Amino acid sequence: MGMRGLVRGIPTLETPPLLLFMQSDEAAWYWGPIGAAAAAEPLLPATSAAAAASAGPGAAASASADADGPAVAAALSRRVREADSPLELLELALEEGPRLSLGDVRRLLLRLCDFYESGGASGFATVVEPQLLSALQQLQLAAAARLQQQPGGGAAAGGAPPPAAAGEVASVVWCLAEFEGSWWAEAAASQGVTSGADATSDGCAAGVEGRGGGFRPSGFARPEFLEAVSHWVLGLVQAPTSSGSSSDGNGRKFGAKAAKPLAGTDGVSMVWGFGRLLGTCLGAAPAIAAAAMDELCRVVADDIDASTAVAPAAAEDLTDLADGVAAAGRRSAASAKLLDAVAHEVYRQLSNRHSGSAGFRPSDLVKLVNAYARAGYGDGNAPRMLDAVASYVVQRVRKQHLNAVSRPADLSGLVAAFADLRHTSVAVPELIRAVTQQARRVPI
Repeated sequence: MGMRGLVRGIPTLETPPLLLFMQSDEAAWYWGPIGAAAAAEPLLPATSAAAAASAGPGAAASASADADGPAVAAALSRRVREADSPLELLELALEEGPRLSLGDVRRLLLRLCDFYESGGASGFATVVEPQLLSALQQLQLAAAARLQQQPGGGAAAGGAPPPAAAGEVASVVWCLAEFEGSWWAEAAASQGVTSGADATSDGCAAGVEGRGGGFRPSGFARPEFLEAVSHWVLGLVQAPTSSGSSSDGNGRKFGAKAAKPLAGTDGVSMVWGFGRLLGTCLGAAPAIAAAAMDELCRVVADDIDASTAVAPAAAEDLTDLADGVAAAGRRSAASAKLLDAVAHEVYRQLSNRHSGSAGFRPSDLVKLVNAYARAGYGDGNAPRMLDAVASYVVQRVRKQHLNAVSRPADLSGLVAAFADLRHTSVAVPELIRAVTQQARRVPI
């Protein structure tokens, strides 16, 4: 995925520094109600000394304890924002992990991803690998605890979790899966595999198993975290859309047409991230995780069908959806529905008259067809999609397009995926000839 999710609808900016020097009324005039709430946030720990003194010693102690909670949370949030090195972030996660809020866990993971991207995998992973792995485990446990504390987030709680937290949970799941995917990519690169069918978890498991620190990617995700996220997903998806709706006096309900939960980039991040984490669970995955994955597949599949004419899904999103389903290693009617919806959308985008300007990069195409090969799905719309992919690759190779599939690893991975799917059509011989022609041009 290459850390591109940082710019795919996941915000990384914090509260503007100007708010720290503005009064609440000034912030309301300049930034609006949201800015006013952000400016007033640091004032939460403040208490009235006179009120505490008049209420007696017991009430004063209770008020002091209540005030210490927001004060400690604000201090931890400030430490996360002000950390200027990955080592400082890792130490914070190891020391204060159980006390971090869900927003701080998300912010810390995003900052770690930012450091990882800017500094590169070399050096960052080798120097702080033990701390990084321990910190990621602590952050998973902290996020699981916070999700269980939310309304509807735990197994025993009722109702639906607040929709506003969907972006935070999707960011946390995506960041954890991004680190898991980075370990696979690093292990594959260390064995000379850059892409294609061999650059998967099965192809480089032996190399990762022998790395320093004893890290096994098959035990990356914590069952407690997967269970908490599963309860949260089921509570959010299965909640009635009309709950909590209000009327304007004319019989119209404001909450009746609320936005679909986990639609758009949040749904893509959840399917990709949760699928990859589900496939690398530490021990046996909780039973509820399978039901949550199925619900995610159904919701995103319906969203793809509904948004085709309005805002078609991006090429990288379609690729990530297929990759997430394949990484989960689960075969069900819901996963087949999502793979079929993705295949239909890919076929539609590659087969129309504007397919020459489609956004599928060579790496996306190779990753897409290999995801279907790993999932073993060749039914429904998959054959039409494979024919469209083959024709698309052949046209770009013949025209010597700048984004034509050219790397030997991509060429071999593409042909291997078609062979694994046992796809035979009139487009396959043309694909083989084009791949052979391209392989002769590029020095191996």
